[in-house]
Parts: sequence; C-alpha cells; structure tokens
Amino acid sequence: MPRFFAIFLTVFFIATSAVPGLAVSGSGDERAEADFSVEMKPSSRFLARKILLFPLDLPGYAMRAVTWPIGAVVEVVEEKDLGKRAFELMSTKDGRFWVYPYLEGAPGPGFGGGFGFVYKDAFHRGWKFAGRYDLRINLNQYARFGVEKKELFNISGHGADFSLDSRWAHDGYNNYYGIGEGSSSSNHATYSSHIVRNRFKLDFELLRHVGVGPRFGLDTVWAKSVAKDGHPGVSDIFPVAELVGLDKTINYLVPGAELWFDNRNDDNFPNSGGRYSAGIWRYQAIDLGGVSYNQYEFNLQHNFTLWHPEIVLTLQNKWKVKQATSGDKVPFELLTVLDYSSPLRGFSGGRFHDRSSVLFNIEYRYPVWNVIYGVLFVDAGKVFRKLDQFDLDNFKFSGGGGFRFHYKKIALFNLDIGYGGEGVKFIFGIQKLL
Repeated sequence: MPRFFAIFLTVFFIATSAVPGLAVSGSGDERAEADFSVEMKPSSRFLARKILLFPLDLPGYAMRAVTWPIGAVVEVVEEKDLGKRAFELMSTKDGRFWVYPYLEGAPGPGFGGGFGFVYKDAFHRGWKFAGRYDLRINLNQYARFGVEKKELFNISGHGADFSLDSRWAHDGYNNYYGIGEGSSSSNHATYSSHIVRNRFKLDFELLRHVGVGPRFGLDTVWAKSVAKDGHPGVSDIFPVAELVGLDKTINYLVPGAELWFDNRNDDNFPNSGGRYSAGIWRYQAIDLGGVSYNQYEFNLQHNFTLWHPEIVLTLQNKWKVKQATSGDKVPFELLTVLDYSSPLRGFSGGRFHDRSSVLFNIEYRYPVWNVIYGVLFVDAGKVFRKLDQFDLDNFKFSGGGGFRFHYKKIALFNLDIGYGGEGVKFIFGIQKLL
C-alpha cells in the first residue's frame, strides 16, 4: 500500500512540474458564462515535456481508430448545427428557461431516467432556479430543487452568495454488506430508506479565490429492513445492535461551516486550477437520543493542463470522518460509503460502510473527437472507524476508462467502465444540471 502513495505523490510532482505556461482570463461569475482564452507558451522546455509524455497521446490515437464512425457522426452534427438546434428546442428564445431529459445507469440504483429544468436570471435579478426528478427501474425515486443568487447582500465589500439545495430520495432497494473494510460481497443484504435533506448556504469570498461560509440544514431519515431480488433484509443477517436507527424516523438540525479555495478556470469541465475545501457539520438529532454526531470533510482536487489545453490530469483526495459524541452512535444508513459514486468505480452502490473513509483518484482526460473526450482512471480508497485506527492496509482499488461528451461548457454525457475485482461495472448518465 505505501507503494501506491509513493506513485500518487510522484505523479502529483511530475504533473506540477509539467504544467506549461498557461494564461487564463476570467474569474468569479465569468467562469460560468464567458469563454476562456488559453495561451500556450512554446519553449524548448515545453517541447521536451511533450516528448517525455508522448506515450500519454497513444490512448487518443487508439480511441480515434476504434471510434471513427462516431467521429463522422460528430462532424455531421457540427456541420448541421444540430446541437444548437436541440438546445433551442428545449429552451425559450432568450435561453433563460429550458428543460432537459435525464438518463442514468449504475451498479446499485439501476437504470432509469427523468427530466429537469433550469431557469436563469429569474425576475431579471440574477436568481437561478433548477430542479429534476428521476425514477429507476427498481422504483427508486429521486428529486432535487435548488435556488441560487449571487451577491444576495454585501458586508464590508464582500458579497454573500446564497444557495438552497433540497433533495428527496426514496430508495426501495439499498445495498448493505456490513461495516468495515472486510465486509464480504457474500453478505449482500438490502433495506429501504427515505431521506429528505435541505441545505442553506452563504459564501463570502474573503480574498481572491478564497472563501468561507456558514451552513444550516434540516434532515429527515428513515430506514427499514426489506428483502429484495433474492437478497435477505439487513436485519436477517446482521445484528440489530449494528443497525442503529433501523425502523426509526430521525430528524436532524445540521449547522456547519466550510472554508474553501477555488481557482478552477471552469466549474463544470475544468482544465486547470483546483478546489480545496474543509468543512465541519454537527448532526444534532432533535427527536431521538443517542444518534448525534459531528462530520468532518476534506476535499482536495487539482487539474493540470499537460502539453495541450484539452489534455488534463486530475488528482483528487477526499477524507470524511463521522465522530459520534457522548457515547452516541451513527445510524447505519448515514455511515460513510465508498462505491461507484464516491467514486470508487469498480464497486456497486453501498459496497463499503463505516464511520470514516479516505479516497484517492487519478484521472487522465484526452480529446478523441470534437466534444468527445476519453478518460483513464485509477481509484483507491478504504473505510475505517476512527482516525487513530487508520492504517495503510487493505485499500480497495479500481481502474478503467470511459468517455465524456462535452458541449458548450456542459458535460452532457458520461460513460465509465470500471473493475475492482467484483465484476465489471458500467456507469453512464446524462449530466445533471443541478
């Protein structure tokens, strides 16, 4: 396991030293709306890096050879301007309101779809409303509604950005394999759950790219043991003492705060810069004793442009720690999870549970055809109970590749194929715009 960390740090160092001169214009709101001018500064050092990293060009050549029919279709779409016409069919003439279809397939939630909407510059005052609803083949249902307003008010020259994010999930079928890194795929049990989560956020940019913000939330969670598709319910094979919160409705007050640094050149499809954040939340149960806890999160992500603006190396590291207080316990359905969405893309939904987790991701993105990009990735992570019990053993690994379809600064469609030792996993979906 230490070997993986050595490789991760080596890649990080090489990528940092390999970034050529890059001039990017645009900041703040401009990142979401304006085009960025990227100027590559040629030099003997730049050429040396290109020669050194030439093997990383090989996946692009290979994909173009295999997918040339797709490239021909893309050319026709661009010549006929079909992408723009499709967007115009889904939106109003001024482009402020539009609807879009949604499609997803993943190992766990299964296949499904739905629709969403976006309403920008509502009331001509900069408000943004967005929402979506989707239904899966296993009858799991999800909905989300969001409100955003840049510079809702101003304090001492620092604007406060406001957002509300409300989510509802009714999962008739969740996977559970037990707690800890040693949970076995043979102990596949299921349960149903109902979760409503609301988050209110204010973000103050204290300095350029640096901000802090208070958070406040109201959550409701409920879970029940249910046998599904030949798998036993969680209470049939796991001790009740492990299934904290089963058959109970728990309401939480969730105050918190987050500190962040964000200098990405684009929020949706960045090719340079990074986002680093640290947050703390208090989950205070208001109608049930013994289930309150603190949650700490650290997320580090950086995107390195290599020898071309569209050839990008992304490194990511995530930590999440849930700390029960005063002898309390964390409900089993709220334990930290590592699975395909973490992303640990070689494993099914709900595969690993415990109070804490750490995750490393390396992703290499390269152009294949206009608006189509290929990716290669390696993921490594593990769950554990407490920080003082963390070690470098028993990490879970997955690797694979896929495609990103990107149009007008929106990652329209993703396809990933991952393998982690428990079968090949396919993850695909139309981009959720909220």
